[in-house]
Amino acid sequence: MIRGTPPNRAAPARVLDADALLDEAALRRILALEVERSTRYDRPLTLARLRPGQQGLEALAEQARKAVRRVDAVARDDDGVWLVLPEVGATADVPVRRILLAMADGAAAGLARCPVDADTTTDLRRVAEEALGRATPGSLAWARGTDDRILVGGEAFLAADPLTQQVFRRVRELARSELPVLITGETGTGKEIVARALHHWSQRAEQPYLTVNCAALHPNLAESELFGYAKGAFSGAVTDKAGLFEEAHGGTLFVDEISEAPPGVQSKLLRALQAGEIRRVGEPRARTVDVRVVAAMNRLPADALAEGFLRPDLYYRLEVGRVVLPPLRERPGDVLALAHWYLRRARPAELPRQRLTPEVEAALVRHTWPGNVRELENLMRWTAQVIAEPEVRLAHLAERPWRPDDGAPVATPAESTGSFRPIHEELAALEARRMAEALAAADGNVSAAARLIEMPRRSFTHKMGQYGLQRHPRRPP
Repeated sequence: MIRGTPPNRAAPARVLDADALLDEAALRRILALEVERSTRYDRPLTLARLRPGQQGLEALAEQARKAVRRVDAVARDDDGVWLVLPEVGATADVPVRRILLAMADGAAAGLARCPVDADTTTDLRRVAEEALGRATPGSLAWARGTDDRILVGGEAFLAADPLTQQVFRRVRELARSELPVLITGETGTGKEIVARALHHWSQRAEQPYLTVNCAALHPNLAESELFGYAKGAFSGAVTDKAGLFEEAHGGTLFVDEISEAPPGVQSKLLRALQAGEIRRVGEPRARTVDVRVVAAMNRLPADALAEGFLRPDLYYRLEVGRVVLPPLRERPGDVLALAHWYLRRARPAELPRQRLTPEVEAALVRHTWPGNVRELENLMRWTAQVIAEPEVRLAHLAERPWRPDDGAPVATPAESTGSFRPIHEELAALEARRMAEALAAADGNVSAAARLIEMPRRSFTHKMGQYGLQRHPRRPP
């Protein structure tokens, strides 16, 4: 679980005067407190926006004041009524429907949940207003948010599809144990998020959480990086140095791309898992460490074992706690929820908010997403920052270019002019473009990018130099 509990899990710390109606300043203050509490402690919060009917605003405000609890807040402005409902999630429609039924005059309501639909006061109010815009007289409408949002160390991630929610229920169960965990799945599916969740939901949450990517380590340095070294163990070892295992003592070490670790390192990893002991390079004595190991790899376990990339004994030690992350194409419920979320978060404040046309939404759902969530995030970030118009159409995505629907490339203006080049130049341009797209989808991981387009890694690296391609810059943490 996430460390820390609110002062009172049943209700917020403050109690309002039941006869009070908040003004705008008081609403902002109370809502800011409740949003901070909701996001910090992962507690439900619902904001409702009510539009008056034939009886008018005063009658609606009075009915709302009578219907709510003492811990709720009611605010009125020139256009309608706001209800702040702490500790209420999906059941918030019950008191709101009670108000609408009592009015019986065509009043309507829009509801938004925190942190499910938005996690800031501004976004929560906007989403509730948008939901109200879809509500017919006498009815209510929920925000088009996600079905669930998970909080990992104070950062929110979406889990809208039932398959994703099932995965994270499994992660919560494993987090309570001390078992080592192996996370498998295609590149870009969110393995690092799962690793962080396993740590932050565990009893080790207050202890160190360190990460290492074996694919990024030079084979000759991997052992000393993980286990440390003694002074004089090799040229340049002028002092003793602790490795990541010692630095992570008491906490969690996330070993990404474990199948890329050299065989000798995998043997020492197995020893650390079985006996809780490590040995620094050049040091005769063993050291005891208390570290939970969470490992991950993009390769299928059967392939990694058959091709000799992973020791069988290490795999069987890790797979007792295994998490399989399905690709995005198998989680259609996540696609639009993630697309809207990334679009909203990446949009510069000075530009108008964007909406996706139904044609774009349909294309997103049909797309096979070879780069998974990372590919979708990169596409939405590009859309939010490059497309100035508030409505995103398929024609805009042709500028990227992007491959929706059945995988046929979207024609760019340069490709639709009717001009011709020698076929070898056309093929080279296509190859260079697809390699660049694969690098972007794989977040700069050359091995993963090569696998995306089924090109040998050595050929991929050679052609990167031939075409002048650079690694896609990694996202800041």
